[in-house]
Parts: sequence; structure tokens; C-alpha cells
Amino acid sequence: MMFSELKEKFLNPNLPGLSSGFPSLDKLIQGFQKSDLIILAGRPSVGKTALSLTLALNIIQNSRLPVIFFSLEMSKEQIMYRVLSVETKISQIKLKNGQLDQNDWIKLTKVIKIIAKLPFFIDETASFSVQELRLKLKAIFLKQTEIGAVIIDYLQLMETSGFKTGNRVQELSYITRSLKNLSKEFNIPIIALSQLSRNVDNRMDQKPILSDLRESGSIEQDADLVLMLYRSKLNNINKEIKSSITDIIIAKQRNGPIGTVQLEFEQNS
Repeated sequence: MMFSELKEKFLNPNLPGLSSGFPSLDKLIQGFQKSDLIILAGRPSVGKTALSLTLALNIIQNSRLPVIFFSLEMSKEQIMYRVLSVETKISQIKLKNGQLDQNDWIKLTKVIKIIAKLPFFIDETASFSVQELRLKLKAIFLKQTEIGAVIIDYLQLMETSGFKTGNRVQELSYITRSLKNLSKEFNIPIIALSQLSRNVDNRMDQKPILSDLRESGSIEQDADLVLMLYRSKLNNINKEIKSSITDIIIAKQRNGPIGTVQLEFEQNS
């Protein structure tokens, strides 16, 4: 069986996983693999949600498979404003106050028509446990024969059900282990966004490392792939230089190399 898979890959040298839509990232991670737990981590306002939405749309457009986005922090309306901002390159402020010129309206109308046809599903439940997530996925799989990926925004807002210890590190360890089990059970990549510890801001070198994962517990142990977002201190201080270039640090990859790539994506100003 392994020989036949290798032969198939040789004859059809495509990515073994789902393309992120960013060639430089795909070159290192070979796409998002089925049954993998992927952690996308960063400090607030570095673009975690913006990048995850870009990844979601890229996965759908490249694979034609549905993506389920669980937003524990923002409403469906807020998420859609972000999606429209990413795709039209019109700021959220202009979209919300309606101060759009004719070209903006043309772009917006075109993008809305395209997005309306995409299999992009948003669940805005404010808080749920891994057990509830499993039930949601089982219900979805009754309607969908295949799912491209599941994205959770974000990990620290998930709850435990029947596993209350009063120790958040232990509870988070339980959640990440359970998410890894779900990715294997449903044979899909699960991308979970995660906060980083405030300790990052107190260091001279503020590039994040694995131990910066907030309430990390066993996140770094359970994850197959850990991607960390980093924007230079210059860009954070000088708001006039609103750079859309962000370092993506591959801090852990169970079956591949680590390293850093630079990605450019709209960060929803």
C-alpha cells in the first residue's frame, strides 16, 4: 500500500496536503495534512484571524472543499466584514460606514457574488466544549461527504465538559489532546488559533518561541504543526508603516523542517 502511494505521488507530484495558497509556506509544510492539528499562534493584533480567513478562502478555492470556521470571539457579521475587507482590499471602516466610491461598489458586488457561492460555513457559538464540537462535526458530515478543514478562533476560549480541574493548563492540555483525536477521527486538518503569553512583550528579542504559547500545557506536544506570527517592532511602533508583511515562524513540524517565511496578506485595517 505504501509503495502504491509513493508511486502515485511520483506520477502526480502535487502537494500531499491542502494548499495554503502561499507557495513559500507550502514549500516547507507541503500543505495542510489530513488528521493534523495545526496551531496558529500570535500576540493580539498581529493578524491571526485575518490570516486564518485568508487560509480558509485559499483552501476552498484550491480544493473546492468546504471549510468550517468556528468563531468563539466574533459574530458572523464581524467575520464577514473581515472576509470582504480581505477580498476587496477595502478597509473595514469604509465598509461599515458605507463611504464607498463607484469602484468600491463594483469590487464589493463582484466579491459578494463569488463568496456567496463558496462552501464557507461560520459557526458563531460563543463557547463550546470539544464534545460539543464533535457532535457538530458529526452533524456536518451527515450533510457533507468531505470537509477541507476546520478552523477554531480561538483555542483558549474553548471549554471542558466533564473535566473541570480548576487548573487551566491541565484543562487546555485536555482540549488540545481531544482536538488532535478529532482530527484523526474525522481525518481532517484542524487549525486552532492560539494566544501567546504576555512575556513575549517583555523580552528584547520579541520573536515568539514554543514556550510562549499561553497556558501552553501540552499544545506543543499535541500539535503536528505550530505556526507563529511575528511582526517587527518597527511596524508595531510606527503605525504609519502599516506593513502587510508578516513573518510566519514554523516553530514545530512533526514531519518536516522548521524555519521562517514571509507572507503578505491584508490585515483588515
